[in-house]
Amino acid sequence: MSVLALEINDVDLTLGRADGGWQSLGPGYALLDPGQPLLGDEARAQARLRPKRLQNRFWSALSVEPLAVPATYAATNADLACAQLRAIWERVNGPEASAAVFLVPGTFSREALGLLLGIAGECGVPAKAVVDTAVAAAEPPADGRPVLHLDVHLHFVIVTEVLPANGVTRGEVQVSEAVGYASLEQAWAKTVAEAFVRQTRFDPLHDARSEQDLFDRLPGWLESLEQVGESELSLEQGDRTLRANMSRRQLLDVAAPQYERVYRIVEALRASRGAVSLQLSHRAAQLPGLAERLAGLPDTELKRLPPEGAVAGALAQAEYLTAGDGAVRYLTSLPAAGAPAVPGQQRTTTRSRRRPARPRSATEKPHACNYTAAEACRANQRRCHCDDFRRAEAELAAIAGPGCAAGRWAAGSRSRTGRQRRDPRPQQRPLLRGPVRYP
Repeated sequence: MSVLALEINDVDLTLGRADGGWQSLGPGYALLDPGQPLLGDEARAQARLRPKRLQNRFWSALSVEPLAVPATYAATNADLACAQLRAIWERVNGPEASAAVFLVPGTFSREALGLLLGIAGECGVPAKAVVDTAVAAAEPPADGRPVLHLDVHLHFVIVTEVLPANGVTRGEVQVSEAVGYASLEQAWAKTVAEAFVRQTRFDPLHDARSEQDLFDRLPGWLESLEQVGESELSLEQGDRTLRANMSRRQLLDVAAPQYERVYRIVEALRASRGAVSLQLSHRAAQLPGLAERLAGLPDTELKRLPPEGAVAGALAQAEYLTAGDGAVRYLTSLPAAGAPAVPGQQRTTTRSRRRPARPRSATEKPHACNYTAAEACRANQRRCHCDDFRRAEAELAAIAGPGCAAGRWAAGSRSRTGRQRRDPRPQQRPLLRGPVRYP
């Protein structure tokens, strides 16, 4: 069986293959050009030239809410996510795969999960499971201490507790929307521009082309400054080459307030748990000075994870994730490596500070996912979101039931006029968001 794993992170989407290979697929950017959107790296390369047409929140805020400036081919964030997923699937020869596994952060709501599977069905992606990114990426220490997995997205950072329990299980999740790669990148670009103003009397942010050139060069400059501490930066302006000196300390000073927020989140979780293993995704580890700031935490083992860590962790469990009768599962726990796959068997998610799920009676059917907290899955009282998953697996016409977000998106995408069609049916009850906390 050929299995692909796709990590959804709008800083840099990552694809993994069962043979151990992996590739970066670019950021979650879309530029609303007439006719069709520019996506990923192509959109990023023109983001500063046409900022009013840029969209980069469609993965972090996946929904059917109308875009502020819709296009004829895209009226919602879900439409843009569908366009990028379809482009990715064609680029990686996805139709040859027999199964796909999605890796998503703990911020994905039930509505977003249902939409993701509806989009996957529209794009022909044979989704078999959706796994929490931190659970797939975490590497449990030999001494059994809990893991705090830190990852960075464009518009937020997320710290996820991963507990050893005959494998790994997601615990508490903490999110800060005051910190993100986009805000850090903007702050660093402003600092670099100020250095050019002081030393050359030229402001790169005054002109769209020079601003785009600055943002294109910024990742390379950050890497260079992280290695050597101080460097001479250069920009082309017409037939002139402008140069300015920059130090790593200047970058750390401007990032200090945002790093302090991350430090406080991690310290609060660590203080209530004792010794922990703090594991940084490669995106977090590459931020200048962040690992250095967190290294001073007491009773904390600091570890940097490889870029392919999450997709490799999911593919190592491919047999388990793809076993069963075809129902798509949302997994926030995984068995120990090498554990046999039992088709149809579901693992129950352990939730921080939640009552244990009540025993199932003999007349109840097993759920199609493992999201079985007692508050969410009481029979005949509240629907588990596996109902949404079953609909998402069916034909899109059947998905369009009352209150189904994936169905509303699918119906709207059939005849796009540039404006989102309103659904006259009454809205469903509020969606359960899970144990995600926004301090």
